[in-house]
Order: sequence, then structure tokens, then C-alpha cells
Amino acid sequence: MHPHRHSGRALQWALHRPVLDMLAALFGRPALLAQTMYYFKPPGARGQGMHQDNFYLLAAPAICLAAWTAIDAAEIDNGCLYVVPGSHRRGILCPKTQEALASWSDYGDSHIRPFPREFRPVPVTVPRGATLFFHGQLVHGSGPNRTADRSRRTFIGHYIDEASEQVAKFYHPVLDARGNPVDHVRIPEGGSPCGDGWNGEVH
Repeated sequence: MHPHRHSGRALQWALHRPVLDMLAALFGRPALLAQTMYYFKPPGARGQGMHQDNFYLLAAPAICLAAWTAIDAAEIDNGCLYVVPGSHRRGILCPKTQEALASWSDYGDSHIRPFPREFRPVPVTVPRGATLFFHGQLVHGSGPNRTADRSRRTFIGHYIDEASEQVAKFYHPVLDARGNPVDHVRIPEGGSPCGDGWNGEVH
């Protein structure tokens, strides 16, 4: 988590000008960096449960966006992403029970329980070196790496709109395009859109 806080190279990747230009086009205004992640899914590793990024980031009033870059080609066999087309229009999908909400934090688990029967996740293969951009409310996850000799490494950035007023505590400090902290984005008070079982302090 947050390799940009420890590596100048990771910070350069996160603030890569073509990525920021695309995000500005999608947001309609400049983007701010909230998070980076480096995933290294080796052979035999399991996938990640279906989730929505803004369940965790709590970005408001605008949404967050992800920039998901494939360091290795992401294919079905080595655990590519699966997404539910159109699910970003549904808002945040909350667990139906407090027990489900309390157990969301297990790696590989999903905060969306029960999973809507009408949802049909589809695989999204991404060539090595390509970047996929997607909405913070898009339901997505990934499959396991079933290969014997191929990793599925990815570098991921999560960004918020420059006009955002809040993002969860875990994502502070928020950085501008020059890598400087901004001071107008506050930490939200209270729980998540799903209640007080999630307060945004860990991911």
C-alpha cells in the first residue's frame, strides 16, 4: 500500500502526466492523488472479492477514479479483473447484515453481500503496459492466478476530483500534480454510507 510515500519512482508513476491528463478529462477538472498500490499476484494466488473503491475512500461530493496499469499482461488465466458493466450507476451497495459489514476487511472478501443475482461480471483483459480507468462505484474484483509460471503485477492509483471535500483518513495526505499535500480535503466524520461499522481508517 502507498508505495508513492516511500519511492520517488512510484510517485513519478502516480503523477505521470498522460495519466493525469486522462483523469482531468474524465473528471472535468484536475485530479488529486489519494492512494497507490502495487499488486504482485504470483502463480497460485487467489483473487480479490467484488467491491467498489468508493466504499473505502468515501470521496465526496465527487467520485474517485482508478488508474489500473498492467505491469504484466492481465489475462483470465493469471487473474485479470472482472467488472459488472453499468454497476457504477447503482450507488454504493451495502452489506445486508451487520455481520457481513464487520467481516468486509478480510483480504479477498467482498463488502457486497449478498451479491445481486442480476449482476453478471465480465473479464477485462489488459495488455502489458496499458492503463484501465474506471469509476469508483464500479463493482469489480479479480480471479485467482491459475498459471504455474506467470505473475500478474499491477500498479494502481486512486484519484479524487480537485473539488472533492473529503476522503477517508487512510488516504491522507492527498497530493496535487506536483506531489504537494493539499489542505482543503478533510477527513469525514462518522461512518460510511453503510453505517458505523466502517470508518475509513484502514483498507
